[in-house]
Amino acid sequence: VLIASGLNILFPSQWGQKFNTHLPTARLFALIKRLQAFHISHSGFIVGLLTALLPCGWLYTYVAAAIATQSPWSGALIMALFWLGGLPALSALPMMVRRIISSAGPRQQKTAGLILVVAGIYSLSVFIWMHSA
Repeated sequence: VLIASGLNILFPSQWGQKFNTHLPTARLFALIKRLQAFHISHSGFIVGLLTALLPCGWLYTYVAAAIATQSPWSGALIMALFWLGGLPALSALPMMVRRIISSAGPRQQKTAGLILVVAGIYSLSVFIWMHSA
């Protein structure tokens, strides 16, 4: 997703044209385009709702704390606090990033796209390296 988003920022006019010739990729990129067109107020809220699915250290810390309570109600309260804490941050962050990128000049937008592509390639290479050892 990082690589696809970065390529879309780097080559916006060519994005849909190059990949419409192959049927499997056309469906994938049509789905990505529809997801990108999803209204920002709804997407931030959905990302906030899905915070419990994030594979992060904070999540595992809260899960461990919830398990340590040995009570379903106390564990649910701890996880609800984690969700409430993450909801505003994960709802506001996409809006702030989009606002910053859209107000930036073309050169800064291309730099942001390049950073996304590099981050995606780095993530894939680390994933492959960690799972091949």
